[in-house]
Amino acid sequence: PARVAALRARRAGRRAIGLAWHTGNRQRGPEQNIRLEQLAPLLARPGVAAISLQYGDHAATIAALRRDTGLELTVEPDIDPWTDLDGFAAQIASLDLVITIDNSTAHFAGALGVPTVVLLPPVPDWRWRLERDDTPWYGSVRLFRRRSGESWDAAIARLGPVLPQQPADIHRDLVWK
Repeated sequence: PARVAALRARRAGRRAIGLAWHTGNRQRGPEQNIRLEQLAPLLARPGVAAISLQYGDHAATIAALRRDTGLELTVEPDIDPWTDLDGFAAQIASLDLVITIDNSTAHFAGALGVPTVVLLPPVPDWRWRLERDDTPWYGSVRLFRRRSGESWDAAIARLGPVLPQQPADIHRDLVWK
């Protein structure tokens, strides 16, 4: 609880959206991974702090996002998702919304009850089933699927309007439009 409170205090009252866009899973990664810049339209909201939940070294990608879009994606320097699972859990618990692909971040966020959107390819891992936008595993998770033949850019364009438009609405609107 102390780490959660400290992380929230760093944001000076702004709502926080956490992002994870990459998995190192060689079998499923090519179908699941999203380029960070493709998520930029979801972050351009007033009063929102964007927080990286991505494990691994993605400093160059994050710097390119800042350079190309002007968007800041905060990396908490004292939390390593690989070696500090308590810190990673506190980081996720401190967020208002998580947007992630199907990786460990989705499961952490769901287990912690944080409002979460999991971006899925047309044929996801069996856990996410094929036709649902919710999951029996985690009540706070909503599934958003890329359609067969659709690019991630097009899928993300469809997602933007259905997310709560104001950060303050995230907790109220778990069942989105």
